[in-house]
Amino acid sequence: MHLAVLLLLLSTPAPGEDARFPKGLGPTALGTPPSGFAWRTEDCIRCHPAQGEAWRHSGHAQARSSFVFQAALAVESPQWCVRCHAPLARDTRHGVPAEGGADERGVGCPACHATEGSVLGMAGGVGPHGSVRAELRSGAFCANCHQFGFPLREHGELVGLTTDGAPQQDTFEEWREWTRRSDDGRSCADCHMSRGDHAFGGVRRLESLREALEITVEPTALAVRNRGAGHSLPTGDVMRALTLEVAEDVLFEAPVTLARFERTLALDTQAKPMRQRVARDTALAAGELRRFPLPPGRFRYWRLVYHRVSLAQEEAGVLPPDVSAQVVAAGSLVSTGGVKR
Repeated sequence: MHLAVLLLLLSTPAPGEDARFPKGLGPTALGTPPSGFAWRTEDCIRCHPAQGEAWRHSGHAQARSSFVFQAALAVESPQWCVRCHAPLARDTRHGVPAEGGADERGVGCPACHATEGSVLGMAGGVGPHGSVRAELRSGAFCANCHQFGFPLREHGELVGLTTDGAPQQDTFEEWREWTRRSDDGRSCADCHMSRGDHAFGGVRRLESLREALEITVEPTALAVRNRGAGHSLPTGDVMRALTLEVAEDVLFEAPVTLARFERTLALDTQAKPMRQRVARDTALAAGELRRFPLPPGRFRYWRLVYHRVSLAQEEAGVLPPDVSAQVVAAGSLVSTGGVKR
């Protein structure tokens, strides 16, 4: 085995313990770049234009600058959040600095590919800078950013993250539970980076949600199944939700909500220090099927709506309605027995 690879494997800690992925508790430590290079996304894109063009359309590229993230910052510590959403950012205050380039606006190339004196890649030794072979497509690698607890604060200062109870983001463990139950060997990248697609996909693509969810119109109920995602729906940020709604008119001027798929939070005042916790989890687990009886009335239409911000934020109008809530799928209740995706 190549010495550099051996050293990397021996020195790689468990997910969440890597100094390169401090989960917002400190600045990201990328190490010294290869001689003649700098850890700048713009520099990477010059030699990797196809990957760079795909990345520009990704959620990673806009992880800090997006409307949704900026809305969330109104109620959260900017430094903790920005350290993950823009790990190379020098300015971690509210807003997005006008100067600083792509790495101030989101998660750039070095966040995943940088390592001490080299570059992490799927094939080692390629390119003028050389590279160290690493399994970047594994779920454990994604967990470094997509699995973490709630913030713990003392006297207003962030001192750590919870390790007990349900995490704030639990996507990695949801995926691991799905692989155990389904015996399906696909990793995060098999769905989110098909053929090396650096646009990543995910919740920014409504067509992906449509493919993952199956809605069946039954004589007296609507059945919803998470048939295509290897994790819960919704997953990730706790403000996300899906609502299943019915209405008498096709414009949904007076919709009735049959179900909300989401995680709701509560403040645990008994804990020392106080922290947020998951009070209720109604997200649809991978492979799960649920049926919802139709209420009495002359309901003729159904729809499934994806919400990017919490109900409270939606009601407060922190985002335009067409940004905060989007229809994933819709159909008629008149003809029964049909499957809609």
